[in-house]
Amino acid sequence: MSWNQCKAHVGLWSHNLWRNLLAGTRLAFGLPVPAHAFRVSFVDLIWLTLIDWIGIVISAAYQDPGEVFNPQSLIGFFAQMTLALGAAAWIAMVYRRQALALALMVAWTASDPFFQVIMAATSWIGFPLLDAYAWIVFLLWMLLAALRAVWLLAGARGTRRRPFYWSIGIVLLLLVLQVGVMPRQPVWLNAPEETEATRSPLHTEHVFHLQGALLERTMQSIASGTRGRTELFFVGFAPDGSQPMFFDELQAVQAILSERFQVAQRAVILSNDPRVVQTHPLASATNLRRTLTQVRERMNSDEDVLLLYIAGQADPSYLLPAVAPGLALQPINPTLVARALQDAGIRWKIIVVSSCYAGGFIEPLKDEHTLILTSAAADQLSLGCMTNDPWTAFGAPLFNEGLAKSTSLLTAFTQARESIAAAERAADLPASSPQLFIGAAMEKKLKALEAKK
Repeated sequence: MSWNQCKAHVGLWSHNLWRNLLAGTRLAFGLPVPAHAFRVSFVDLIWLTLIDWIGIVISAAYQDPGEVFNPQSLIGFFAQMTLALGAAAWIAMVYRRQALALALMVAWTASDPFFQVIMAATSWIGFPLLDAYAWIVFLLWMLLAALRAVWLLAGARGTRRRPFYWSIGIVLLLLVLQVGVMPRQPVWLNAPEETEATRSPLHTEHVFHLQGALLERTMQSIASGTRGRTELFFVGFAPDGSQPMFFDELQAVQAILSERFQVAQRAVILSNDPRVVQTHPLASATNLRRTLTQVRERMNSDEDVLLLYIAGQADPSYLLPAVAPGLALQPINPTLVARALQDAGIRWKIIVVSSCYAGGFIEPLKDEHTLILTSAAADQLSLGCMTNDPWTAFGAPLFNEGLAKSTSLLTAFTQARESIAAAERAADLPASSPQLFIGAAMEKKLKALEAKK
């Protein structure tokens, strides 16, 4: 191919890219756009996908200096694209038009940069897009834009109306899977502070290879439940090792539970605190799954109860960064925790989450056999997000002041919520609104557990 031919191809692709982006913007904004406005080819889709990814990176560029690129976000992006491709192929099968799949992918991808601009703009001006109601409106907007693309490219009149109804269900399922099921990875993550441990490859390798032995030794110390008795097991999980507060709080909670519920021989703490990485298993997604599975083997499933306490700092998408010395660990989200508990087969659960936006853990984790206590609503900061005290602002009134004086966890939570609300009013701070969910079966089980202590 000659140089002039190359320039001609590049010029054509650039022209098509511009036309697709313009058509995608008009599609998303509800402006008139004919089906033939889109330039449909595999090369055009590749260009649009590249622009879409660049838009995602730019939309997150307002992050604080010092944050580092998260390569897992690229994996998540292509996983989302794969889901979209599957939905487009499904719709094409419904309409019995094979070429429709590529056309839909081009139209959907062409409208994505428009929504990225909207998200970036709202973040820059401080508009609370991630507020629950605004987020729902934004998702509905995206849903309507995707369905409008189907309407324009495939049609819905006459005999095509029934396939369009199918398309509504397919696009809705796609949106639910992308937003509610697939883990969302931020483009940027807080870079862990550099310490002597992080600078030493030998130390990092030692800690990495120590994990199997640490976890095995820890689990060997866990006593099995006694048949005929309802007993409490405790798993503490502190993925953010950059602040010693989280590990210190888990240790203190374990001590209180040991006194009130005799969990001393049935307790595990996973932490990424550099002070304890050689004595406690790391708080990683893999170790959490392994720990829950092995704890379940020591529990009597019909009788015993697990208390899982998660302490860390979350972002508005409910991701808890896993910060460990010299290691790149997968962030923790509610879906990951829910799957780990389900895979382990643990029936009776008390889940306490102390973090900003902790209420986002309730929906994926709730069932009839679960009690969930969170330090904040799904769209609110926690009162103790930035404190360096030995306790978080939620853990202190719940455990150190509440459960330390009573065996009733619900009473302790009510008192903690009132204490936090009073502190927020006194400091003229927005209400964090700690949340509680309890299943009907768990409510009876909790009474039986507390009555024996």
